[in-house]
Amino acid sequence: SCMAPGPARADGAPIVAVGTSSKWSTTNFTTYSVGWRFPLPSVDTLDRLGKKAGGEITLLVEPLLGIITGDTDSVEFAVAPMVRYERGIGTNWAAFLEAGLGLAYSDLRGIKLGSRIHFASQGGAGLARTSASGTRVSVGLRLRHISHAGLWAEANSGLNTSYLTVSFD
Repeated sequence: SCMAPGPARADGAPIVAVGTSSKWSTTNFTTYSVGWRFPLPSVDTLDRLGKKAGGEITLLVEPLLGIITGDTDSVEFAVAPMVRYERGIGTNWAAFLEAGLGLAYSDLRGIKLGSRIHFASQGGAGLARTSASGTRVSVGLRLRHISHAGLWAEANSGLNTSYLTVSFD
């Protein structure tokens, strides 16, 4: 029988992410991030919509702190409200989709980002597994784009990063 997705931990859960980005043909970056996924209160409309779709929709806020290595060593900090749809696909497994839009600070220089403050739009997908002891681990792939949308400066080349994420729900 299919097991429904489990509820997120009330106190949140840690997340780690490793991402790669490239700018032009000569500049490559690796980002190592750690953060926490804070659950938000459930919303009746989303609960009903998730059930209609055969799964569960949850809202969360995810702050991440990252160290960027590559052409220049740098740091970033991002906070994004996220929506996650999860659907059971087996006894202890679930598939998920998630997306969010938030803000990011990056002190990367020399790649024409035009600003240190950016919008961070992201989306991802993955699998979650619940162990016999109730521990849940989610592994996913995420794409993120940061840009200031031309609001802060003329230079606005943006930066795309592909992440492997692991969270302990």
